[in-house]
Amino acid sequence: MFKKSLAVLASLVVSGTAVTIPASAEEISISGGVDIVSTYVFRGFQLADEAIQPYVEIGKGGFYTGVWFSTPLDSREFFDNEVDIYAGYSFDISESLSGDVGFTRYIYTDSDGESDTTELYAGLAIEAPLKPSIYLYYDLDLEATTLEGSAGHSYPVSETVSLDLGGTLGFIDADGDDFTYFLASAALTKPVADNAEAYVSVNFGANSEDTFIDDSNDLFNNGDLTQLESTGFWFGIGFSASN
Repeated sequence: MFKKSLAVLASLVVSGTAVTIPASAEEISISGGVDIVSTYVFRGFQLADEAIQPYVEIGKGGFYTGVWFSTPLDSREFFDNEVDIYAGYSFDISESLSGDVGFTRYIYTDSDGESDTTELYAGLAIEAPLKPSIYLYYDLDLEATTLEGSAGHSYPVSETVSLDLGGTLGFIDADGDDFTYFLASAALTKPVADNAEAYVSVNFGANSEDTFIDDSNDLFNNGDLTQLESTGFWFGIGFSASN
């Protein structure tokens, strides 16, 4: 869901923030796309190396629902296929302030349901320079609370290309374990058809703990999970379209 486009972290990640649908829109909207990332990172944790991530979403009025997939292109046994099913409602609080509430069901198809969790979320977004937003997440199964703030800005590079910059700062309290993470992205986005666009991005992530895989270490490649780092870079390309 909100992880569907990790390339533009301030508005989508990988999100990590739920997609907001204008409450005034009454017709049915359909959107979708696919991302290919060199590293799958969620809230400062690397969950896979290369991955392909298609998604689709349907909305009407302020209600929306969708499904997001992540399929690792690396066959390591600790990289899982993931399916996120989500639904929510976004609404206007004032001319410049909007709210968003919903839930996500995280399904890991290789774990026989043992790792599946359900998360509730609520957020506020401000229509202002840098488009700041703040979200609170609570995972019912992991008993984990996440507070995440995001901001971003789009700069025109030419008549058809924009440079989209985004940043996210988050705090996680997971059953007594605390984590702080920071994510940043820069993406070049270009329309490729009516209501469709493509992007290429470079991304950076940092965590207060070592959560990024050091692939240069031969011990790790042989299965040693202790070879981790606190920062990482990755790239992404993607395509999205809507009606």
